[in-house]
Amino acid sequence: NQSADINAFEIAFMEKNEIVHRGYSNQERSGYTFRSKPFNTKTSLTCWAMTNSQEVLINDFEKEHAMYIEEKAAYLFNSLLFIPFTLENDQPVVLCAYSIQKNHFDANDLVMFRILAQFIYSSIHEEITKRL
Repeated sequence: NQSADINAFEIAFMEKNEIVHRGYSNQERSGYTFRSKPFNTKTSLTCWAMTNSQEVLINDFEKEHAMYIEEKAAYLFNSLLFIPFTLENDQPVVLCAYSIQKNHFDANDLVMFRILAQFIYSSIHEEITKRL
C-alpha cells in the first residue's frame, strides 16, 4: 500500500564509479526510477550514507543537507531517509525514502526502514542460499 508520507523509495548501489538508484516514485510518469551519477560523497546524500555506513534522516532538506554534503539548490523532496546496509557479497547498498512534505519522517519511520532493510537482506540471502 502507498503511504501518504512517502512519494518515492529506491535501492541504491555502486556500479563501477557510479551510484545507481532504482525504485518507485509517484512523481514519475512511469512510476519507476532508474538513474545513475558519478559517486561523490560531497554532493550525494546516498553516497555519504554508504561511505560512512550511517543512517541519514532529514526533515527539511534546505536546512539540514549541508550537515552531510555541500550546499545544493532546492530539491523536490524535503524529507529523506537513507539506510545503508551490506549484502552477503559485501555489496554496500542504501535503502532510500523521500517525501515532498517537510517533517514527515520520525524515529518510528527510521525503525520501519531498518526492518525493511533487514527483510531485503534476508530475502536476498535466501535466494543466494537456494542457488548453492
